[in-house]
Amino acid sequence: MVTFAEEFQRSWLTSLIGLLVFCGGVYLLTWNEGRAIHHHHSLEETYNNAITLNVYDRLQPEYDGRVVHITGDLIVDEPLTEPEYGISVQSVKLKRRVQMYQWVEERTSRDDDNNDMMQGSNADYYYVTEWRDKLVDSSNFYIRHGHENPTKMPLQTTTYISPYVRVGPLLLSQELKEKFSDYNEVTSDERPDRRDIKLHLGIYYHCQDVWNPEVGDIRVQFYYAGQAGDPVSIIAKQENGMLVPYVTSKGRQIALVRYGNLNRDEMLKAEFYDAKIENWKLRFFGAAFIHFAITCLSKLIKLIFNQIPYLRNTISGEATDAKNIQNDDEKCTSDGVNKYSKEANTKYVKYLKLINEAKRNYKGCNENRCNCHAPVIARDLKIFKDKGISAKLLDNVKTKGTKYQIINNKLYRDKMCMFPARCTGIEHFLLENLSDLPDTEFIVNTRDWPQINKKYGFFGPVFSFSKTDEYYDIMYPAWAFWEGGPAISLYPKGIGRWDNHRLKLGKLGNLTKWENKIPKAFFRGSRTCSERDPLVLLSRENPGLVDAQYTKNQAWKSDADTLHAPPAKEVSFEEHCKYKFLFNFRGVAASFRFKHVLLCKSVVFHVGDEWQEFFYFALKPWIHYIPVSSKASKEDIQELLNFALTHDDVVKEIAENGYNMIWSNLKMKDVSCYWKKLLKKYTSLMTYKPKRDDALIEIKK
Repeated sequence: MVTFAEEFQRSWLTSLIGLLVFCGGVYLLTWNEGRAIHHHHSLEETYNNAITLNVYDRLQPEYDGRVVHITGDLIVDEPLTEPEYGISVQSVKLKRRVQMYQWVEERTSRDDDNNDMMQGSNADYYYVTEWRDKLVDSSNFYIRHGHENPTKMPLQTTTYISPYVRVGPLLLSQELKEKFSDYNEVTSDERPDRRDIKLHLGIYYHCQDVWNPEVGDIRVQFYYAGQAGDPVSIIAKQENGMLVPYVTSKGRQIALVRYGNLNRDEMLKAEFYDAKIENWKLRFFGAAFIHFAITCLSKLIKLIFNQIPYLRNTISGEATDAKNIQNDDEKCTSDGVNKYSKEANTKYVKYLKLINEAKRNYKGCNENRCNCHAPVIARDLKIFKDKGISAKLLDNVKTKGTKYQIINNKLYRDKMCMFPARCTGIEHFLLENLSDLPDTEFIVNTRDWPQINKKYGFFGPVFSFSKTDEYYDIMYPAWAFWEGGPAISLYPKGIGRWDNHRLKLGKLGNLTKWENKIPKAFFRGSRTCSERDPLVLLSRENPGLVDAQYTKNQAWKSDADTLHAPPAKEVSFEEHCKYKFLFNFRGVAASFRFKHVLLCKSVVFHVGDEWQEFFYFALKPWIHYIPVSSKASKEDIQELLNFALTHDDVVKEIAENGYNMIWSNLKMKDVSCYWKKLLKKYTSLMTYKPKRDDALIEIKK
């Protein structure tokens, strides 16, 4: 039997590491609990001492030295500017992010024994070019020749902070201004005066060719935090007309800053919630450290237990029970072998069952007067049904998008639109329906990402083109039905004009016979998310089954974007229709591709069900498309494709169903009708009559 000393001598390094990690885990857990208690007491002390001020009152020096609570809009006296780029933003912070196009070394281990290529090396080295925030030191590269990077940045990343920021009469100290860290992109269509600077998608490029940058080129992007006019709530100490952190009796500094109009109770509740989350994160890490340590020390612990009779007997008893359980498990496994073999012979039965079940439960939608998509409107507006939509609620979210008004059948909009082409695409449908719409006002988010998360942040009515179930945003038909959308070499101004694509693809879908389509899966697109990787990798392993390749990103050139393969050429929607099986993936949000590929009369494999557009709910899995998990592996995808290949008539019916749904229920008049129904239902929930906002400009046809 191995003694404790012998085992320690054999595994002393592992044991020492385990002991140190164990001590670290215990220390982390102990420190975290003490920190949490002190923080809780400090928050309660701050809350109990806080006096609520009226934001419209004049400065009251008698409250100097006291903790105060104040709620109001941010006031920024002077804009932060970057004259060379034409940037001017009324905000607390303006961040200039600078990236340089550089060589990056990637190393992959090689296990082969015959290593004649690089004597003394057991790795392969690859060199790719990427945009990086920090300098990459090329002097340490394995192959330095031809891969030299500049040694310094000509322009530095920096953050500007406005010197004078107020809420009501009180200035914010530097410590409070630092708390504004929720950055948003600054987007502008104004071209800089300098010819060597090019503007593309809101990014300023110091290079000759945006699409083909050279090593050493830089690009600049701007972000702002704490925009003037944003409502904020603050709890801090008033001192000489300024809000500064409050030092508690425990010596902790407390300064609470949150977006929105929150009273003291709401702020305290939010802070306690954040503290609770932070506390549990640290508990998890502490427990993970201890678990790792016990794993390292497991052999020594067993030896210690074996030397104590009581513990040894306990373990022996448990081992006996475990052996009995194992025998039972082996019996169950043995009994199940034939069952599994039987299932293996009919492994596609599960898919046929899913299709039959979907058919039994499917009820076609009411196609009259665009009612096919009407349930989406009711679902999105349900949260506002009880209390309605007030002017204050709309004001809470005014910074989350572009404000629109319809007054006396005229359309008005904020002077500045973050993405002009997107606003034009939206306004096409609004102008088309003006004569039938009541007076109303609403906020339209033209960003890709939804704005109103159910778990935190603002609450209010914001229109977004896409969302997941984690958001309260109200979905509207995307601008790309008329203008904008992804801009690629084939569609330099964006895919847009759904009416034209619909007619062209619909005709092609009918002309291309099913039996003449190429029986393989097809995909082309950039690597906007890793969910696409398994299909691309499967294509490289089995090109007879899948043709899936990555294309270049719009403003990005890197071999990493194409999984270390040359980027493929972009392919038109019409070319997609040659293939029987087409894959649709989400991008940053829902994909604009989905409706187009369904018109090919090819069966569409739709990956992931998280991201939605307004018309997705009329499309049902196994009826109109084949659903694929966003976590699907290469093996999962291959099995689905083999099912499709061996059940040609079954998947052909799915392809025809998908085509018919889009062709019949997503005409331009259906999109326009959806806008009309949405705005009428939305306006019926408003608790006030909107008045003409003079800050808005009129939009005409």
